[in-house]
Amino acid sequence: GNVDLAIRKTDFGFTAIAGEQFVYEITVDNLTGPSDATGVVVTDTLPADMVLTDPAGICGPLGGQVIICNVGDVPNSASVAFSITVAVAPSAADNITVTNQAMVSGAQYDGIQGNNAITETTRIVREADLAISKTGDASAVAGKNYTYTIRVDNLGPSRASNSVTVTDTLPTGLTHVPAPGDICTAVGQELTCNLATGVDALDFVEFPITVLVTSTLDDGDGLLNRAGVFAGETDPDPINNWTTFPTTVMRQVDLQIRKEGQSFTAVVGEPFTYTIWVTNTGPSYA
Repeated sequence: GNVDLAIRKTDFGFTAIAGEQFVYEITVDNLTGPSDATGVVVTDTLPADMVLTDPAGICGPLGGQVIICNVGDVPNSASVAFSITVAVAPSAADNITVTNQAMVSGAQYDGIQGNNAITETTRIVREADLAISKTGDASAVAGKNYTYTIRVDNLGPSRASNSVTVTDTLPTGLTHVPAPGDICTAVGQELTCNLATGVDALDFVEFPITVLVTSTLDDGDGLLNRAGVFAGETDPDPINNWTTFPTTVMRQVDLQIRKEGQSFTAVVGEPFTYTIWVTNTGPSYA
């Protein structure tokens, strides 16, 4: 007998997010028959950044990006619908459009071939939930170097691209101390740190920031440091893009004294002069 199989495929206009699952719905129609269709299969070529997540259903891998779905029988003038769930790679490029093509065939002769294939386009975007934290010693010594550690976590679901940037506003009294391999540059009190390799989903990057604490800061002075992280991708939770870290200044001095007389002997009844030297070897101002 003859059949007229047709295929429909939709993503309902939704946008796929890199690192998350995405669902297509496929409908196979046997439009005018007149016979029932048997042995109906759908072959679907998934885009490069998508992988089938439910091979235990009616669909399974055929090779490469091609999957095959065993639909079975489709009676005359009837339809069979099913869904295909795929995982979108976290590293899929941001804001791209991918093409998905599906084809249907059966055991019977199909005299109308024009409706046996369909192409669906889907937009993929990245969303990376970046979070920043900052740690260091509770106190910093005036006149000495002090090191903060910055940690950037990517909570996903997508990879954060090579445009990940940390900004750090140093409090007055701190000066950036460049080091070999330093990823940060300073303009006044503003630091900009570029994470050139990006941050993969569910991964993190740590790096140090070394500063010099001004020697004249007072004992007990508080230093509040604020840092933020940004990327080119949409961040679903911007609240955790900022962090502050408090540090208390502590002075350390090393005072030394030396005293000399004007000569080795003093004459009774005459003035005698002593000279006293006080030296502070620091590191703080006394």
